[in-house]
Amino acid sequence: MAAFGDVGAVCSLASCRRQDFLPTVCFACQRPFCKDHYRQEDHECEALQGAQEPSEVPSPVRRSQQRCAAPGCRELLTVQNRVQCRICGQAVCIKHRFEDQHPCMDLEAAIKEALRLARAELRPEEYAEAHSTMVKVFSNVLKDPKNEKFRTLRKANAVVQEKLKHPACTQALLMCGFADEGDSFVCEAAADLSTMRRVCAQLKASPPPASGQGLGEQGVRIVDGVIQRPPKAEAQEATAASPAKGYAASRSTPQSAVTGAKPRSAFDFQRRADRETREQAQSQALQELRQQQKERYKAEGAGTGTSRTPTASASAPPTTPASDSCALQ
Repeated sequence: MAAFGDVGAVCSLASCRRQDFLPTVCFACQRPFCKDHYRQEDHECEALQGAQEPSEVPSPVRRSQQRCAAPGCRELLTVQNRVQCRICGQAVCIKHRFEDQHPCMDLEAAIKEALRLARAELRPEEYAEAHSTMVKVFSNVLKDPKNEKFRTLRKANAVVQEKLKHPACTQALLMCGFADEGDSFVCEAAADLSTMRRVCAQLKASPPPASGQGLGEQGVRIVDGVIQRPPKAEAQEATAASPAKGYAASRSTPQSAVTGAKPRSAFDFQRRADRETREQAQSQALQELRQQQKERYKAEGAGTGTSRTPTASASAPPTTPASDSCALQ
């Protein structure tokens, strides 16, 4: 052992003093010990009482590596065997690098097909929420690639559970560099973001339909294999009415009903009563005026009958005397 006296160290325990080639230093007393006495209770460490046992040093969590995208292939992708397909953008191993050896499809065509299936299987509001959430996730990662918060999506999160539950969303995450860690989706810092950038641009170029427009063909959706059609809107039936009928209804409808009548109050009823009282008084005054005119006409007619007799006789032409007629003869 004299030939290897400078290798390793001698155990600090007085009863041992054995030379160990791989000694372990006690964190409390900082003395080397052999493999049999490196624990504090084995060498009765005196400095352990005044020292705190250090907590476990957090080591970088080993992320599960991404696997080949070819069906049935379980090979883990590393820097040496990772190949990214130039057509579909999927990461595959060297063995499945050719287009006919993995489910290769043009990226834009694959995105359009996934969006079409999602529109057919999701409700309009669910599809809009999933679309906006995917765009937000990819935009955050592309905007700040070093932010660990943007690169981790926990499956227990309510947003992930409700808005990213469709299989198309999961496939998009895995295709864009996210790896399934069991309880979360994690995008490695060294992941290639070129596919994510293309997918995000394609999603922004294909926004969801505006509210009120049916998703899918004529609003038809497929839910659990069952075709569901939207109910006919009552507004369409109202629009189908004849123009003449609508014109007549609009002409007969009072303006207050069109604009919306205000709720009546006690003041309105009081004004109505006052108006009726005024109308009654005016009607009574008119009756009295007519009666007075009738009486005046009667009085004038009676006075005119007595005074017209002499006048009529006075105005009558004079009668030629008989004597004159005889004289002329």
